[in-house]
Amino acid sequence: MDTPHITARATSTTPHPIPQRGLSLQTPPAAGGIGGHLLVATEHRFIQTPDGTYWSTGSGHYATWRRLLPPPSGCSPFAAVTIAARVAQVSEAPPHAKAVEGPGLTVAPLPIYIGPLGYLRSRRQLLKTFAALVSSDTFTCFMARQPGVVSGRLVRVLRTAGRSWITEVVGDPSEVFCKSGGLTHPLRRFFGWKLSSLQRRVAAESLGVVYVSGGALQSRYPTSGIVGIASNVDLQPECYRAPQPAKSGVTKNEEEIEKSEKGEKEGVFQLALIGSLDQPYKGVDTALEALALVRARGVDARLRVIGEGRLMAQYQAQAASLGITGAVEWTGAVAAGAGVRAQLNNVDLYIQPSRTEGMPRALLEACAWGCPALGTPVGGIPEILPTSALVPSGDPSAWADRIHELWLDSFERSTLASALWARAHDWSAAILTEERHRVYLTALRHVMTPYYNRISMSEPDDTGADSVASVTER
Repeated sequence: MDTPHITARATSTTPHPIPQRGLSLQTPPAAGGIGGHLLVATEHRFIQTPDGTYWSTGSGHYATWRRLLPPPSGCSPFAAVTIAARVAQVSEAPPHAKAVEGPGLTVAPLPIYIGPLGYLRSRRQLLKTFAALVSSDTFTCFMARQPGVVSGRLVRVLRTAGRSWITEVVGDPSEVFCKSGGLTHPLRRFFGWKLSSLQRRVAAESLGVVYVSGGALQSRYPTSGIVGIASNVDLQPECYRAPQPAKSGVTKNEEEIEKSEKGEKEGVFQLALIGSLDQPYKGVDTALEALALVRARGVDARLRVIGEGRLMAQYQAQAASLGITGAVEWTGAVAAGAGVRAQLNNVDLYIQPSRTEGMPRALLEACAWGCPALGTPVGGIPEILPTSALVPSGDPSAWADRIHELWLDSFERSTLASALWARAHDWSAAILTEERHRVYLTALRHVMTPYYNRISMSEPDDTGADSVASVTER
């Protein structure tokens, strides 16, 4: 696949009223922002401690949203960003939690709920909260992060108010709720249909959409607005560690294969898998069954599961029933960044047997850290891995076969690791931040062109960019 790219195509020429220019920032704007204050609606859930600090125990911490703010050497449409997310009150944050707020970034708390029934009880309050946010003078721009009903509530308020929005599509609900997605809820097909329909309408009516991957996401959820393809995963320079090069002139490690055939190949073969254990999406059950099959062939394979969630006890029981309890390490929650990379240091093969994915951060982090990897042909995984590294979802036998092949052949592992390390550079923060901001700036200039002269917003500012207050006002 080519480097993630940005394309722009014409949007509707329907006139848009001049935007409100009032701006009320709760934190100092980030340097290099053109002036817009963006409100992002997301499915993330945060926690808040008594001192007022907002924390994320997953990927929703400050570094995740920093990509929407100006890069060190450049500009962004947004001088400030506010994340609207569900917030639960806690007495103290767990050790691995990271702060959400920072320079240019604040949180707008939404009612906390979990599950469909919780949503039904909270949906009116969600609408009231979003109505208050939209009607304030604080925000000039709005982003719906899909899939999810939280951003759907924001879009409903914006539509009623005659306002516009941009969308970031990070996943496909039709995959999450399909039979192979691992969910067993009796209404999963209805939820899949409902959320897919919502996402399709949100994207179709957007001024612009940034997709975390091309292909199916873009074709299933098209827009007539501006289109961008840029992952929501930004890898910083410290995320990269070059793999050991394959031996020069060697086409296959025949010595290791011969040792294996004689039963003389020794040493632990370390596998790893990173993911939330709250839902069956990551295919941990498949990984455990494959591990048992590989060990039955005489391979001293071990699996490190990095993550936590409500299904951990179920997976541990499965490991016990398969007789592999001693071969599985459960790390629990690990601090993002350096903490995750430390868990990958001695990994021989990273596996991602997911049933559904957007653009998998964990897989990209493993590739950037020099690990060879296998994954399933779902979501954005085929954009990262070559065909030879793709294994069918939910097929433990196929996974066991491919793992065993790579155990036999260290040359193939080294070659794969080098190729994936090079591939992961397409997701570097330096590339994607600039690409993403280019889409937002294109949206700004395209939508606001009819009004530049009328509202004196066409003169270059001291950054060399047009001074524009809003991407998304109608």
